[in-house]
Amino acid sequence: MTTTVGVILDDETRDRLKNLGEVKQRSVHWLMREAIQDYIEKEEKRMPLGLNTSNRGLVWIMML
Repeated sequence: MTTTVGVILDDETRDRLKNLGEVKQRSVHWLMREAIQDYIEKEEKRMPLGLNTSNRGLVWIMML
C-alpha cells in the first residue's frame, strides 16, 4: 500500500530541489523519497535497543 503525503516547501528550497533533480536526471518526487528513506535508516540505527518496529510503525521505549 502507498500513501500520498504533502510537504510544503519555501520557493528557494523547491527551486534547489528542482535544479538538483535536473542535474541528476531524477524527479523531485524521487529525490524526496530517497532523502526520507535515507533519514529513516540513519535514525533507526541510532535508536535504543528497546525499539519496537512491528508493523513498520516506530514506537520509542524510554529507558530511564
